[in-house]
Amino acid sequence: MTTFRTSHERTVGWSTGGGIPFLRLCRVELRKQLDTRAGVWLLVSIALVNTVFIAITLFTADAANITWTSLTASASFGQLLLLPLIGVMAATSEWSARTALTTFTLEPRRTRVNVAKLASAGSLGLIVMVMTLAFSAVLNAIGLV
Repeated sequence: MTTFRTSHERTVGWSTGGGIPFLRLCRVELRKQLDTRAGVWLLVSIALVNTVFIAITLFTADAANITWTSLTASASFGQLLLLPLIGVMAATSEWSARTALTTFTLEPRRTRVNVAKLASAGSLGLIVMVMTLAFSAVLNAIGLV
């Protein structure tokens, strides 16, 4: 005996909703980057390297050559070395923290999770760059430059 379906209902148990909102995925990925010891120490080391490069510029350059541009250029050299590690850690943290199974069970579309990782790593890198520019501007306003 054969039966026919009259409606177009789904037979799979998945909901037809949109899933987890993208901003929530970004917040979760950003929190994962900031909650681990490696993530915190990476940000601390970026801040220390920026500070060291700014201090080297302040103490070794002539007073006439020290400008806000030279301070930000010296600090950006340290960022050029260490900021790509934020993206590397965002991509590999799932496997080292053993949260991949939970993440991809809650959101099975891996592309959305990877784009959220990219967005959170980019925003974290942007925040670090803006803080460096603000630190250089504060030094300029104080009169150390």
